[in-house]
Amino acid sequence: MMELGIRHLQLNKKETGHSINEKVESTNYLVSQVAYLLGVRKSVFENDYSNLQLATFKQMDEKSEARIVRNLCIVRTCLMRKFRHIANAIRYEVKNLDTLPDLIPQEVVSQLAQDGVELIKPNHAAEQYLIDINALLAKCIDTCQSEFPLWLKWDYIRSLFLMPNGNTSHGTKAAFEKFHKNMMQYPYQVYLNWIFFGDEGNILYNDEKLVNLLYRMNNDSFSQVEKTSDVGVDSKAKIYDFILNSNRTIMVVDCENVDPYKLNAMLHALDQTQLEKLGKIILIDDALYTPGAWEYLEEYTFLNVERVITHRLKEQKYLVDITLSVRVAKEFYQGNADSFLLLSSDSDFWALVNDLQEARFFILAEREKCSSKFLNALYSEGTPYGFIDRFCAGNCDLFKQKTLVEQLQKRLDSIFKVNLSALLSDVINDNRAVMSETERKQFFGRYVKPMRVSITGDGELHLLLGE
Repeated sequence: MMELGIRHLQLNKKETGHSINEKVESTNYLVSQVAYLLGVRKSVFENDYSNLQLATFKQMDEKSEARIVRNLCIVRTCLMRKFRHIANAIRYEVKNLDTLPDLIPQEVVSQLAQDGVELIKPNHAAEQYLIDINALLAKCIDTCQSEFPLWLKWDYIRSLFLMPNGNTSHGTKAAFEKFHKNMMQYPYQVYLNWIFFGDEGNILYNDEKLVNLLYRMNNDSFSQVEKTSDVGVDSKAKIYDFILNSNRTIMVVDCENVDPYKLNAMLHALDQTQLEKLGKIILIDDALYTPGAWEYLEEYTFLNVERVITHRLKEQKYLVDITLSVRVAKEFYQGNADSFLLLSSDSDFWALVNDLQEARFFILAEREKCSSKFLNALYSEGTPYGFIDRFCAGNCDLFKQKTLVEQLQKRLDSIFKVNLSALLSDVINDNRAVMSETERKQFFGRYVKPMRVSITGDGELHLLLGE
């Protein structure tokens, strides 16, 4: 009984006022992808102190397209680092790439064959193998484009895997000499196409460094810092602690006042095992003026999502605020919830936070929408708060693409909902053309079914008949 009493006091005590997101750190997802494809050793990913993510390695390694690029890069790096040994073994000892275990990892050659890439050829010189691999990489690297986000210029990433003039002896020789002259500057001593401006250190240290250097190498600049930065570990821990120190925590979202993509980015950035204790997410939505993206949020989280849609009695008056407040009170008094992650930047909810003293609140807002007076009030009363727009914006890419594809498809369906057979009948009748059923079917098959879409440079769409 004494322990329960102490627990009850701890739950109802207000936290010391503080905000999260004081520290922002770079993400490491992009460098992990690039490092995997370039052939960085798996042991580097497995090192507890490494910035490279083992989970990303495993994710990429399940895809044959990524494995092919990685294994080709591994063989190319071996050729670049040990060229003379490999060349002499092939020339004087009648060896080949699949009989040089001390110089080339044999599992790499075997896996290439299993994935449909027949690299081994008889009477093939080491220099020609290097040219062949460069040609294969130029052909295969585009199969990995979908692994990278749309906001990142693919041509810049692609260029890392392409040896300049790699289809010629002159090009491979120049690359060989540059590689050996600057080997310690190449990350993990793997070959990639890079222009060194100075001693930049490990260019695969984190996403922010890689992207900024990559854009600079291409005479460009990268300005979307929010795509390569994320809330620090300590800041995230404050959310985890808030959830852990509760009987039942519910996330309640003011959908009119919260960006669905930023919420998705936050959910993606947080440790999923830490979120397991979260009871559910309640979305308080307006029937008229909130983004359609809220329809798809549940598909991108393992958490239970309940969507409550409010309907206005008067067009100018929405009911989201009052509905959210009532729902929080109901969950507190009837649903056994003692703690709430409240997502909104609306200072009107100060009345809810201030009056429902027995409940614990953690406010998650968008910094640019939040008034300093609201934040000062939260701080003075000891209510913790944070900003969802400090989480990595790149985490919502799949969710954003899903939303846009679904919504665009709906618009296209509403615009182009037409029966082509009926339309052809109208055209035949209007032009007084007599056609037999056989003639009509063959006309339809020859001209209508092969219809194709043409899109102009400014996005204007045209439907063009076949032949």
